[in-house]
Amino acid sequence: MNIEDLKGCLILLSYDTVRPEDESQTWHNVLPYTFEDGCLLRYELDGDDDIDQTIDLDNYAVAQRTPFDMDEFEKVNDLLIRILLTEGKEIIREAPFNEEDVVDNRITLTLYDESRNELLSRSRKIGRKAPKKPSKPEPERTYTSEELSNIGESLVRLQRSLCISGWRELGFHTMLLVAAGALALWIFWDYSPHPWMKWVLAALFGLYFTQVWWSNKRTCPIFVAWPLTRRVEDRPWINGGALSGLGMGILFFCFPEVKLADAFFAGLIIAYCVTTCWSVYVWLNDLIDGPENILAPALKNLQRSNRRAARRSFFHNMFGF
Repeated sequence: MNIEDLKGCLILLSYDTVRPEDESQTWHNVLPYTFEDGCLLRYELDGDDDIDQTIDLDNYAVAQRTPFDMDEFEKVNDLLIRILLTEGKEIIREAPFNEEDVVDNRITLTLYDESRNELLSRSRKIGRKAPKKPSKPEPERTYTSEELSNIGESLVRLQRSLCISGWRELGFHTMLLVAAGALALWIFWDYSPHPWMKWVLAALFGLYFTQVWWSNKRTCPIFVAWPLTRRVEDRPWINGGALSGLGMGILFFCFPEVKLADAFFAGLIIAYCVTTCWSVYVWLNDLIDGPENILAPALKNLQRSNRRAARRSFFHNMFGF
C-alpha cells in the first residue's frame, strides 16, 4: 500500500481499562480514526461504546485533527506504528483522569479498507518511563582530629590577620587626627583670649579632617573583611562642604588684612555649615518626596545593620586579641 491508499480506510485503536480501586470493573474501548491529506482524524463518539468496523463515520464529527510530516515515512507500516505509539501514549496518559488504567498499557491498531475488510492488526505494549530512583544521600564527611585542628588554626590566623589590619587602620587614623589637631592648635594658639577655645577648635578640625579622609578612602569597616567602599559615593555633602570651606578660606586669606587664623576659622565654620545644611536638605527632600527607588529604604536599613555588625565585630576582636 501507498500512503495515498489510506484515504477512505478506517483505523480503530482498541484497549481495555480497569478501575484501580475495583479491578472487577473493566471496559473495552475503541476509538475510530481516518487518515486524509496528511492528517489523522479522530471522531467524537457522543458516548457510544459499541464501536466496530461497521461504524458510519458520516454520523460523527471530527474531534481532533493531527498533522504528520509525510517526508518522515517511507512505508505505510512506519506511519501506522507512529500513530499507534503517539495516540497510545496519549490514551495511557489521559486514562488516570477518568479514574481508569489501561490494562498492561497495551494498545491495538486495526486497519480496515473501504469495504471494511481487515488489512492488518498491530498490538503494542507501550511502557512508561521507569520512575527515577532517588539518589542516595551522600554520607556526611567525618573529619579527623588533625583536620579539625587545622581548620581551627586557619580560622584563628584569619581572625588574627583581620585584627592586626584593623588595629593598623585605627592607629593610622588616630595619628592623622592628632596631626590635624596639632596643626589647628598651632594656627589657633594665639587666636582666642580664652585658652579652652583653641583646644575646641583643634579638636573640631581634627575630627572633621579625619572624617573627610576616612569617607574618601576606599576601605571597609575595621576588623571586617567586607568589600571596599567609599562613604562619599552617596553622600555628596561631605566633599561639597569640605571644598566650600577650603575655597572660602583661601579667598579670605587673599585679603591683606585677614590673618591665617581668621581665614582658617571662617573656612572651618563654612565647611561645617554647608555640610550640615546640605545633608538636612537632602534628608527633608527624601522625607517629603520619597526615595526615587522603592528599594532605597530597605538598602539603608541593611547598611545600618552592617554598621552595627561592624561595631560589634570591632569590640569583639579588640578584646579577643
